[in-house]
Amino acid sequence: MKFAKIRDVKSPSRGTSKSAGLDFYVPNYSEEYLAVIKEKNHYLQIDEKGILIHSLKRVLIPSGIKVAVPEGYDLCVHNKGGVAVKKGIIFGAQVIDEDYTGEVLISMINVSDESQLITWGEKITQMILREVNYESAEECTIDKLNLIYSLRNSERGDGALGSTGNS
Repeated sequence: MKFAKIRDVKSPSRGTSKSAGLDFYVPNYSEEYLAVIKEKNHYLQIDEKGILIHSLKRVLIPSGIKVAVPEGYDLCVHNKGGVAVKKGIIFGAQVIDEDYTGEVLISMINVSDESQLITWGEKITQMILREVNYESAEECTIDKLNLIYSLRNSERGDGALGSTGNS
């Protein structure tokens, strides 16, 4: 996947050679970037240390990166384990389509009970390239759908959340 930096930011990188996700970082502090962040997040406390996200609040972080997602793929956002577990900050939006040409925006939500600081240059999320099937959705009758289900010989059936048990 090709990318270009449009701000002072670390390049997306893998933590190890076998890491599925590319780590994305918060751009480094500058007066220009500070103005962009404040424009998109007028209610946050932002200074030379970083961005303070209060409990149950969201921040939209322009990543400083534009990507050319390969044809037939999307770029899917995932939590960074350390950020989600240690800080209680999770992502809000998930998919970057192959035809999107703007700056990658990272929507983060503080689900912890305390305000959390996101520092400039911090590793904040990871993104994984995944192949996309562009098959169209086709409406059919419930009888046709039930026939399809019966041919699949599903053990689960129509059991909803929690129906497969804990083990």
